[in-house]
Amino acid sequence: MTVDPTPSRYHYDAIVKRVIDGDSIVIDIDLGLSIWRRGEAVRLFGINAPEVVGAQKPAGIAARDFLKALLAGPTLIGSDDPRVVVETIKDGGDKYGRLLAKVFMRRGDGWISVNDEMIVAGHAKPWDGHGARP
Repeated sequence: MTVDPTPSRYHYDAIVKRVIDGDSIVIDIDLGLSIWRRGEAVRLFGINAPEVVGAQKPAGIAARDFLKALLAGPTLIGSDDPRVVVETIKDGGDKYGRLLAKVFMRRGDGWISVNDEMIVAGHAKPWDGHGARP
């Protein structure tokens, strides 16, 4: 039996509407052909950021604010909302109903991974979603 070589991931243009915390955002997704999914909650795949409540609150707020500043970057003319590309990992959502995705944005002449930038900046740790959260 041959394994299906096509990836189970899809790439979509999206507009960031809100940052929830250091690893969750709300976006409007452009599905193409003038079809949009609006107000979609997304969990940044492969990372875990501190929570914005409880004992982790100061670090959680710092992570959330860093992500807000990072995503406040490039916009299209006539729009105040940042444009990104999302690569979905799990379209069906996690246990809270969020999509799991890698998020990319333009930086200069290239693209950066928002997920990786959170780790590099020290505001998140790598986590594959299995086992105890770091």
